[in-house]
Parts: sequence; structure tokens; C-alpha cells
Amino acid sequence: MSNIIGTINDDEYRPNYGSIPRKPKPYSGPVKTAVEWITPERAELWLIHNTHNRNVNETIVKRIARDIENENFHLNGETIKISDDGTIIDGQHRLWAIVGAETGVWSVVVTGLPLSAQESVDRVKVRNISDALRMRGEVNSNVLAGAIAGAIILQSPTPSDVARAWPSVDEALEYYGLHPEIKESVRYGENLTRVVKTSSTIASALHHIFAKIDEEDANAFFDSLTTGLNLTNDSPVYKLRDFMVKEMTAPRRVSRTRLSAFYIKAWNSYRAGKPMHLLRWATGGVHPEEFPRPE
Repeated sequence: MSNIIGTINDDEYRPNYGSIPRKPKPYSGPVKTAVEWITPERAELWLIHNTHNRNVNETIVKRIARDIENENFHLNGETIKISDDGTIIDGQHRLWAIVGAETGVWSVVVTGLPLSAQESVDRVKVRNISDALRMRGEVNSNVLAGAIAGAIILQSPTPSDVARAWPSVDEALEYYGLHPEIKESVRYGENLTRVVKTSSTIASALHHIFAKIDEEDANAFFDSLTTGLNLTNDSPVYKLRDFMVKEMTAPRRVSRTRLSAFYIKAWNSYRAGKPMHLLRWATGGVHPEEFPRPE
């Protein structure tokens, strides 16, 4: 059969990738990588020689230390980077956490880096609780992550100190594994926020906490809060709902800590069957109130 378009030269249609690079010589520079067991004593020695780094965030150190103590700190490929003059380029919070936890861990350690490498470290977004849940296939992971974190914070010894009580990713995932029912609480929280436009994460976290005390009462409390039906003026649910409705047009929103306290005070009065004439949480004066605990 004749070829009506002529003979095709394959070379004309082959992509030009340029010349094939030669195999590079084996690396023989000062940078070395190894998996090492880092004891508290070794971590402290490295930190003593660390003279050129950002300020230490104690909250982050304590969060990592809790993971180490709870055996939730894993060898995951993240590195501790040390320059050729002994400066910790990346990893000082992990090292302080090892010292604080008084427990050694395995970690990848990179040594011999130029000090200038510090300028390009930590530019990538760190995975958070929501990212971890999304990777597990959870939908609406942002609200679920906020509900889990909120529930942990509000049940901690320092519920009014959000930064101090904020959980690590591993702590949040562990809590979710123990309390998968919190996903149902997200449904109640989102139903409420469609009506009064309040924080869905706080609402979801508090429904979960209230449901651990009495699930039927928690459901009824949130149903009434959402619908606003058959509520008297001295009802704790009415007082809380009225506050939320007014908050929708307030020039400045109340803090999440105060909002959580109002939820809990209304819940406690609701559970006790007591009327409520004023919803307040006094944090000043001679006798300031402590953060309320749900009953």
C-alpha cells in the first residue's frame, strides 16, 4: 500500500529533551542524616549551644511533651536540623519537650547545614486537626475539628485558657476515637447556627459535653434553643437564646470563653429546674466567679 503522505522521519516527531545529564558524583559534603535516639540529656546539651533561634512558645512545648508522655510522638520523617556551628535550625520546641517529658524519642537528625538554611525553614503549612480528619475521609472536617478541640478544652483543668489547653493533633484524634458520637453533636450545633448564627464549633462541643451528662436533656435543651418554642421569659433556654439573637447584631461579639460560660450557666439552671432572671458571668470585682462546670 502506498503512503500518500510520504515517509515519516521519526526524529522529526520525537520530543527534544536535551542532552541526558551525566550521573552526578556521590555527595561528600558536611551534611549528614541519621535516625537517632535523643535522650533528655542530649537534647539539653544541644539546647545549651543553641544561641540563634526564635523565642520558645511554652504552650507548644507542653503540647508536644504531652504527646511524648502519652506515647503519641512518632518517628514520621520530620527532622531536627542542626547547623555546622551547633545552632538548632529546626526542632527546638521538640527538644525542649523531650527535656520536659523526661523521656527519649527517635528522630531523624540532620547535621552540618549552613546557618543560612534557617531562613527557608517552616515555610510550609503545618497539618492541623482538620487536615488529619479530612485525610481520614471525614466530611465537614473544620467544624468537627473545632468541636473536638472545644470539647477537650472545656473539660480540661484550664477551660478559660484556650491556648494552653488546645490539644495536639494526636490528642484530638485519640479523643475522637474514644468519642465518635461527637459527630452527632455537630448536627445539633449546625442546626442551631442556621437559626441564630452563633459559633457552630462551640455549640457542637457543648452539646457533646451535655450529652455525656444526660443525652435526652441535651437534645431537648438544644431543640428548644433552636426553635425557641414554648419558652417563658424566665426560662434559662430563653435567656441564652435571647442573648444569642442580640449577639447577631452586636458591634462586637462576645469571646468564645464567655459564650461557653453562658451556655453552661443556662444548662445548669435548666437541669436544676430553676428560673433564670439574668444570664451573667461575673469575672471582675472582689469575688469573681470561676469558670462554670456543667452539672
